Amino acid sequence: TRQLAAGECKFTDDVENARGTLFGALVLATRAHAKLVKACPGKASSMAGVETVLDAATLAAAGIDPAEVCYSLVPGETPLFVSVGSMSQFQGQPVALVLATSRPEAEAAARMMEAELEFEDAPEPGIFSVEDCRVADPSRTAGIQVDPRPVVQGDAEAALANCATVVEGTVSFGGQNHVAMEK
Repeated sequence: TRQLAAGECKFTDDVENARGTLFGALVLATRAHAKLVKACPGKASSMAGVETVLDAATLAAAGIDPAEVCYSLVPGETPLFVSVGSMSQFQGQPVALVLATSRPEAEAAARMMEAELEFEDAPEPGIFSVEDCRVADPSRTAGIQVDPRPVVQGDAEAALANCATVVEGTVSFGGQNHVAMEK
């Protein structure tokens, strides 16, 4: 619209925060495919401005099954928080959410808690591609389609011949769950 092009639209960041607004910062898994053995929110929750730290344990204490709280469009696929004793599915998977009275306070507490996370290596190697998964557990890939068609445009060989550096290998892009949030 004209308002977007002219920079006149209001976005959520343009709206003043209501009194009592809490700011969140995620504590993220620092390792992929590793068992979380320790996640203690103690020091983080006692930092200035921190109201609470939510994690799988606080969900369970509230009577909510942490395995049922997922952020994927596929129920049960990706739990919101990695629980102590369970495996992180990927580096950067949320372990906890710090809620504080300011963004800097929430971020500082999240960094404090993240620095104290402890992981141990997984007992079996990770599965990092659809093909690896098909070999390890064919039932998990039923219905997944891999399109092996190459994307070709122009004379690739001629273009590569004129490059100072050429890196060879395979690139694949996993599927993504995407929900448009636009109006």
